[in-house]
Amino acid sequence: SRARHLHRCAKVVMTDWGGQLPRKAKELQLLPGIGPSTAAAIASLCEGERVAIMDGNVQRVMTRWFAFDGDLSLASAKQALLDKAQDLLPRDSSDMPSYTQGLMDLGSQVCLSRQPRCDLCPLRTVCVAQSEGRPQDFPVKTKRLRRGRRVSVLWWCQRQDPAQNQTQVWLVQRPAKGVWAGLWCLPEVPLQSWLPHLQAFSLHLLSQR
Repeated sequence: SRARHLHRCAKVVMTDWGGQLPRKAKELQLLPGIGPSTAAAIASLCEGERVAIMDGNVQRVMTRWFAFDGDLSLASAKQALLDKAQDLLPRDSSDMPSYTQGLMDLGSQVCLSRQPRCDLCPLRTVCVAQSEGRPQDFPVKTKRLRRGRRVSVLWWCQRQDPAQNQTQVWLVQRPAKGVWAGLWCLPEVPLQSWLPHLQAFSLHLLSQR
């Protein structure tokens, strides 16, 4: 999906923007596959625009820094945190690239989700969550992504092509929506529908040993 978005984005830049990538975050958000946080990252890092990014890593840093207990599953809390982040931006636009990159690195390498490395954090003396001894309580998000579990059978079907002296493997293109949308992979069938056949096949293999 990222590759498709990138291709669509390149087309739009060529047709609508004369081949030049927009410079402002609000304009970048108009392009396919570029959301608010990505747009802010591009604009602040490349153009020095005073705009706050708010990806997952930065959210974690900000909520712990201020012990921000707003529920980030709510749009109002997200906006409140973004407003706070916007107020903290450097006044000089030339400082924006290093400030933005520093925040992202802090979240990805130090202010970790499960085992934050508070002893290495440059914000440890002003971090409210750290001073209260509860960095793990942040960020607050009541609605979390529920991951499902699926078990399928993938068939490996191949044949020899004597003319080209090569082995050919059968692949099929997946549906436009769902897991691995649009990608090519081995033929897949739900495990439940083939379970009796697999059990019989397993018994047959055992009898051959």
